[in-house]
Amino acid sequence: MNIAPLLQDAKASHDRIVEELTRVYDQLDENMKFDRFNDRVERLVVPFDLKLQFDLLKLALAGRKKEDSLAFLYGAGFFQYEILRYVKEYADVRGIENLDVTYQNILTISEEERARFLAIAKASIEPLWDDALKAISKADLVVERDAFQSLENHLLRFVDCFLMVDESVTETEIRKAVETVRVNMLGPIVEANDELFRRSEVK
Repeated sequence: MNIAPLLQDAKASHDRIVEELTRVYDQLDENMKFDRFNDRVERLVVPFDLKLQFDLLKLALAGRKKEDSLAFLYGAGFFQYEILRYVKEYADVRGIENLDVTYQNILTISEEERARFLAIAKASIEPLWDDALKAISKADLVVERDAFQSLENHLLRFVDCFLMVDESVTETEIRKAVETVRVNMLGPIVEANDELFRRSEVK
């Protein structure tokens, strides 16, 4: 499987996600920009990147074509922060030892070591994700233009690119992957934003 075209399509979707997040960031008051994001829009993009990578990494490890799926994630060099490097730096700061996980060894380490890595990754990402959701809660995602719909479309398009690495992927596996992102990313965005939540209640 030549993953280069899939990575190009994924990058196009990622670029659009960054555009929408930049619009969200521009709506925030100056105090929030400084206190939570150190006056850098990249600090809002990073939690989305890490959360998406985390979900896709778990799917890759559970999939049939693990090597190809991991190669896709490894090749996605357009993320603001690459998840394995981020978790390693988090572990170093927290004094967590024996966490040497790379794309080259993640399939050969024990299941216990992988489970430990994923647990530490989740713990490292959650505070950043909470900050992102707090920012989302203050943004107008629906009134001037449907920014949420754009975020949803491009997050799911990114997932499609990831799934197409495996040409034998089934409808059930596609639904599982899409539902994972809906539950872990899109659902919390709706719950965090009053206007989105109100509209979802109306439907």
